[in-house]
Amino acid sequence: MFRFTSRALILILMFAITASSFSSCKKKEPSYYEDTRQPTPDDDENKDDQNKDDDDENKDDETPDYSEYQTQSGIYIGVTGFNSDLTHYSEQFTMLTNNNLADVKTFIDGLSSSSGTILYYSMENALQHLKTTKFPDDLQNVSIVTFTDGLDQGSSAKNPNFQSAAAYLDSLHNEIVSIKINNRSINAYSIGLKGTDIADDAQFIANLKGFASNDNNVKTPDNIDEARREFMAIADSLYKENTSYSLKLSIPRPYNNTKIRFTFDADITNADSSKCYIEGIFNNMALTGITYEGITSDCGNSLNSIAGSGIDIEFTFPNIKTGNESTISSSNIKQWTWIEKDQKWQINSEFNPDQSSQTTTEQKSAVIILLLDCSSSLGSDFSKVKDAAKDFVDALIPSTKIRFYKAYYSYSPYVDYMRLCNRQGSPLATQRYSSYGSGYSSYVEIPSGTHIPQYQTSNSSNWYNCIENAPNTYQFRSGKSYTIKCTNPSGYNPQFEIIEES
Repeated sequence: MFRFTSRALILILMFAITASSFSSCKKKEPSYYEDTRQPTPDDDENKDDQNKDDDDENKDDETPDYSEYQTQSGIYIGVTGFNSDLTHYSEQFTMLTNNNLADVKTFIDGLSSSSGTILYYSMENALQHLKTTKFPDDLQNVSIVTFTDGLDQGSSAKNPNFQSAAAYLDSLHNEIVSIKINNRSINAYSIGLKGTDIADDAQFIANLKGFASNDNNVKTPDNIDEARREFMAIADSLYKENTSYSLKLSIPRPYNNTKIRFTFDADITNADSSKCYIEGIFNNMALTGITYEGITSDCGNSLNSIAGSGIDIEFTFPNIKTGNESTISSSNIKQWTWIEKDQKWQINSEFNPDQSSQTTTEQKSAVIILLLDCSSSLGSDFSKVKDAAKDFVDALIPSTKIRFYKAYYSYSPYVDYMRLCNRQGSPLATQRYSSYGSGYSSYVEIPSGTHIPQYQTSNSSNWYNCIENAPNTYQFRSGKSYTIKCTNPSGYNPQFEIIEES
């Protein structure tokens, strides 16, 4: 019995080992053949087919190598201070809103300066972060703005893989100009305020060019005030690039084959003298053969209308822009009809722009990275750098609204025009008060930030600043509404105040 049992056990063990070997060989058969014989053309074909089948089978299981997903449309910001280390506002990109704007600016205020300038490593970190983040499909622009006052010091300790500064910088620049985020190229800007301790001018300029996507994006201000203006100029360009306006105009339905014109000039009495207009012929609920002067829209040369209230129809012009990219003032809009037999334009005196026009601001997604040099060599200028960065962030949110108010003085209406400009002098909004006119204008939306209120008198073509405190600017904060009020429009010293309403 014992002998039979031992044989049985041996047989059972032998059978188990054989079965296991067979099973094991069967699973590894493809790699076994690959290792023991030369492939043939047929094998390559079969291999490609097999790989294709495997790819198709696993296609749904594959996921992009993203460490962060952002799907909601908006402006995403990353703020990093660098000296001997990196200090991030957040490890992930943050969608900038009115709710967290104060937090971002508080973070910037809290940055402290110390020795070291890991300039190269800060850009490497930013690029890596961009490449591993999934952004919304409507991403409009990707921008990196770098401020520095010196040369790189210490990046080789963070990444010892590069044998020279030139090799490290070339690698970063090649990525800046080649990689795409959601099929968008990177707009990289560099602002370099050269420190007094910088002796290697050539390397300083090389760094700025290496950190910019093109030479036009290299800024070399002479002082911190100029650097601040460069910050705001970049913020203004990013705001314009990322923001579009649609304009809805309502008029009573005209007869077919009626030529109509909408003018947007500040002061005209005849449509023929207009330098900013949209003109077309109304046919079958559409404006056809549209021509533009001083203004553009994405609608092209034809635009369908929809039925409005009562007898009105509505035209909505998408992505509308003026030649100088200033905001359209609704109070300037007039509507005209061409009188064929008289060969002249007839104004529609019943067209009320405040009631018959509406401007809607639309903003697509963007990602903007701010890299701030926090090295001790900045000295007393460091606080001004932080102020510039806060203004920059403020200007990215298009949620400030303004209106103009002029008091009524029948005997001397010296103030005829009021307007608001950005620091570069481009008008953001303009209001004209004809003759003895007065009252409030409608609200218009402007970029948040520091702007210049101005006025013009009836006996001068010059513009004058409304407020006298240097540098004649006022901070318009996001999420607020303001009235630029002229309480004494007569005399040679009109008095203005800016009222924050909410």
